[in-house]
Amino acid sequence: MKYTTLSISILLTLFVFSMSCASASDSSILSYGITNNIYNILNVLFKNNNIDIDVLHHIVRKFAHGFEYTMLAISWFFTVREWNGSLAKVLVIGILIAGMDETIQLFAINRGPSIVDVLLFDFLPFALTSYLLWLIFNKRKEVKMEASILTELKNNEISSKEAYKKLYKNKNKKQMQVFSRAHFIKFKIIIPEKKGVNRLLSFVFLIPFPIIFLKIILSLVKIDKYSDDIPLSKREIMDLISHKGIKIHVNSHSGEKILIKTI
Repeated sequence: MKYTTLSISILLTLFVFSMSCASASDSSILSYGITNNIYNILNVLFKNNNIDIDVLHHIVRKFAHGFEYTMLAISWFFTVREWNGSLAKVLVIGILIAGMDETIQLFAINRGPSIVDVLLFDFLPFALTSYLLWLIFNKRKEVKMEASILTELKNNEISSKEAYKKLYKNKNKKQMQVFSRAHFIKFKIIIPEKKGVNRLLSFVFLIPFPIIFLKIILSLVKIDKYSDDIPLSKREIMDLISHKGIKIHVNSHSGEKILIKTI
């Protein structure tokens, strides 16, 4: 299914590009043919109308842009969804196609690119369609820790590794995030009865920390084996912090609190 949707998306994209390769006269002849048919239908439906065929032709051409990119958005949305990508990737594909599509017109006879077409008549319908599909097919589901899993872990019926997999890895792969990966990590440390220290720590951790730097630090630390203190391997820790929306609250017996959130 993944390669089927990808093939359809590529073929649709090539079709859109081929339309941009046509000369101005060939493109105009095609769109005028469609316009004349619509004009004749309108004349039958609305007697004695004052419809300007040139204005109608302009509307038809712009509508064709929007229709093409609506179809492209539908196709690429499901393609990226099959490949477990994010909405951001769909939108990046859309703006790249729109930009390339208009650039191709530089090489077509008597045609040229238009930034208005790229943003208003190409990318805008692509983005709106993609977002609408995301709302319909991607209702937000919060990952909830099941009490039974925690009970099994407490009673030593399953290992910490097995509990981790059940709690965090059993996700719906068809769920599409806006951004599939986290890029920053936010820290908050609270020490009881230390207002001055807490203010300093709040200032130090005011700006989220880039995850890429944390991964570099982790790569220099040897945590490749499971232990009671650190029940996760280095790879699993990196995978965990790479997911957007992870929240970790640590409460010590002496009252210190550490809050970690990936964004």
